[in-house]
Amino acid sequence: SICFEKGKSFDITVEPNIYVKGNENSIKQLLAILLDNAVKYSNESGRIELSLTSKNDKVSLSVFNTGVPIPKDNIPHLFERFYRVDKARSRENGGSGLGLSIAKRIIENNEASISIISNQDNGTLFTCTFKAAKTKKKEKNDL
Repeated sequence: SICFEKGKSFDITVEPNIYVKGNENSIKQLLAILLDNAVKYSNESGRIELSLTSKNDKVSLSVFNTGVPIPKDNIPHLFERFYRVDKARSRENGGSGLGLSIAKRIIENNEASISIISNQDNGTLFTCTFKAAKTKKKEKNDL
């Protein structure tokens, strides 16, 4: 609904029956951080894409957005607390500069990895790679 309200397109591609080894609540928080950033930093009438794919024993969670690319020199610093690429623009969009720092901790705590590709031609792509689980973890109330 946020994308619709801001005039941005949002596409989701999720392969069926994918299970991830990790903490469900923290992975939900990670996804919220990445999607929030994609919406904030996509261009006007931008495009945001979420995908979840599996290959062998790895699961990839990717969030893509169109818009101004992140300069290559800034990418290594994105996960530092309070780091902002464009100080003036960041104040416009709100936030505290902690989101990607928290995302990095979530990645580390779930024994996963994260990569960033950003360029003028293709936009910005965050890809998180997790260990795949064979089956869904049973909940306490499951039989």
